[in-house]
Amino acid sequence: MRNSILSTAKVLIISHNSLSLTANNGKTLESIFDCFPSESIAQLFFQTEVPSSNKFKNFFRISDLDIVRKLPSLKFDFGDKIESEYHSKQPNVYGDSSWIVNKIKKLTKLKSVVRTLLYSFNIEKGNKLNSWLDEFNPTAVFVLGGESAFLFRIALRISQKRAIPLHLFFTDDYIFNSKSSCFNVVRINYLNTIYSCVKYSKSCFCISDKMSQLYKEKFLKDFNTLNNAVDLNKEVVERINYPGKPIRFVYAGGLTLGRDLALLNFCQVISLFSLHNKGLDVGVDIYSANEIPSKIRNSLNEINNLKVSMHGFKPALEMDFIYNNADFLLHVESSEPVNKSKTYLSISTKISECLVSKRCLIAFGPSDLASMELIKDNEIGVQLDSELPIYENEKVLSSIIFCDKKYKQVVDFGYDYATRNFSKKSVQDTLLNQL
Repeated sequence: MRNSILSTAKVLIISHNSLSLTANNGKTLESIFDCFPSESIAQLFFQTEVPSSNKFKNFFRISDLDIVRKLPSLKFDFGDKIESEYHSKQPNVYGDSSWIVNKIKKLTKLKSVVRTLLYSFNIEKGNKLNSWLDEFNPTAVFVLGGESAFLFRIALRISQKRAIPLHLFFTDDYIFNSKSSCFNVVRINYLNTIYSCVKYSKSCFCISDKMSQLYKEKFLKDFNTLNNAVDLNKEVVERINYPGKPIRFVYAGGLTLGRDLALLNFCQVISLFSLHNKGLDVGVDIYSANEIPSKIRNSLNEINNLKVSMHGFKPALEMDFIYNNADFLLHVESSEPVNKSKTYLSISTKISECLVSKRCLIAFGPSDLASMELIKDNEIGVQLDSELPIYENEKVLSSIIFCDKKYKQVVDFGYDYATRNFSKKSVQDTLLNQL
């Protein structure tokens, strides 16, 4: 059945973000679909960014800026085909409009209303888009949705017009636990659109078991769990430990949704550990495309007994090298209610990557988040509850740093879990069984 689907299916992926070798949702999509021939996948996306893919080349981009620029001419034919590229650094895709885009991104309420209005112009009827769709001739639509109704609406209309099945994938919960500050009319429109799509869809997926279970209960429909797929054949260098060896913690990922503050709080735990073990060389390296706010940056630099080094974006191959030279890999989440509501049911894409790196994963955040429960319940990492006092977390941290036997046990459990649940074959079979 697998070979039959791969040889006949042509999947149109619709999502906010493009396929990517580094960015969260884009990386997840790339990993899930890379079993398909390159000509069998096309993507329609809605951000001003450039795709990066090892395999796929068929992309159509419609962005907010495209629509704004064409509105004065009353030409409602938006978007263009775009080529994928490999980036050695995070590109500035907004150009001269960067400052405007960054300002709008901070105004969540305004952004939601503006985007709802912009995408009310029957985007899916554009001649260029439909010519591109006709040429590709998809047999299925796969949607990775977000918090905007227009994406789901466009996907539903394309699916219905072309009489092809619709498949939905939820990686973040903007439906049941969200504390979004959107206007009521925008929120109601979003929920109505989601319910219509779920009802019409052939299959639905979620990023975590916790989310799948809740959505199944709420929508009265089966939801399958689909995770980020990882390459188990990637070369991994075994960690070597010896007395007096410098201890390196590495955080690689986004700093949005309060993760920057959570990282600062975690560094304070390490600072206490360093205070109690003054002979050790302990450091934290932060790799992120997101800019660290000056206030948090200054606080990180002022932490005693700890060297914090802040780096920017690094491509995938460099991150493999960085992981191989780390002792501990970090996953952090915010405990602030607004941010917690958005990550409550989600599983970060980097968790699976950390587990196959054969380095101990340290998770810092509220213990009731899906990602924290996954790590703690399966003993595949060390979970520090951010709502506990610093000294209690420091004790737990010390127990793993000074016990090579426990370190190896956690790493082995993590790698075994990733092999069973995050391997490309396991994840891709889940997808293919539903297409």
